[in-house]
Amino acid sequence: MKMLSLKNIFQFLVGVMVCVFVCVGCSDENRNLELAKEARAQAPWTMPDDIFENYVVPVTSVEEAQDDWRPLFRKKFLPVVKDCKTPTAAAEALNLKMWDMLGVRYSPQRDKPDQSPFHSMRIGKASCTGLSILLIDACRAVGVPARFVGCRWKNKPGNHSWVEIWENGEWFHLGAGDCVRVNDAWFNADTAHADPEDPQYAIYAACAKPTGLTFPVAWRKDGISKIPALNVTARYLKLARPIPDGCSRVSLNLRSRAGERLAREIIVCDAVNGKELARGNTHDNRFDLNDHLNFVFPQGARLSVALAENPAVPIAEIIVPASEKVFEIAIP
Repeated sequence: MKMLSLKNIFQFLVGVMVCVFVCVGCSDENRNLELAKEARAQAPWTMPDDIFENYVVPVTSVEEAQDDWRPLFRKKFLPVVKDCKTPTAAAEALNLKMWDMLGVRYSPQRDKPDQSPFHSMRIGKASCTGLSILLIDACRAVGVPARFVGCRWKNKPGNHSWVEIWENGEWFHLGAGDCVRVNDAWFNADTAHADPEDPQYAIYAACAKPTGLTFPVAWRKDGISKIPALNVTARYLKLARPIPDGCSRVSLNLRSRAGERLAREIIVCDAVNGKELARGNTHDNRFDLNDHLNFVFPQGARLSVALAENPAVPIAEIIVPASEKVFEIAIP
């Protein structure tokens, strides 16, 4: 009998391992497709094949690590959407309840922007990108067509990511973890500044099949990716509510002496006559860094800001500028 050399044995074992990995990969892919088909069949809404193939079947959104999330998420989230009759209603229900169920919150201290769902669940925190990936996967697990959307802000530093939901031929948007109703997002005023003709400041939606465009990945230095994308800026410009002439948007943040964002109710008054003009709640570090308390006031107006708990003692006085501005107010 001819003896096999160590080299031949090694090559044989490598071949066996490759076959095993290929078979396991095919098995996972088949199971993913079957579960996606099952979700589509059981959902009380319908969708065209291209929507299903692009926005329900895919396991990843933006080149994050590929986790086998569909079996777990389908079992976990079907009870959440059992009474929902539309994709948007299901997405709203998930966005309201899933974060406590998974134990994940927004945090700039996450490991990286494009965390996979299991990565975010393991550390309990994620950026807007990681939260969007989680919400998309939860939606797809129950048959809701969902896709990843994002842009680099033109009117302020940084970028943002969120989710779009398909229903009856239209797309609706949700901020993952911070939006109660579709199309009612804190960043609506910011998307009004997007430029469909400038790739640097356009709004893109990721998809599975090639489109001739690629998604600009703002969290990488080179911004380059192989993710197929669509330029969806026009939709957001149609939704924009223009600021009246002679007025500017004023954004307010409260900070502690240590620089931490504070969640407090504040009152904004006319600094001349003391009349209350507006009130609202600022956000702490559980909210996106660009999610501020916003108001629109006439340019040049003098405003005083006070805590609702002590309205007689102003903590700041500001003058509304000619263009939008974020005011950082330190608590004494």
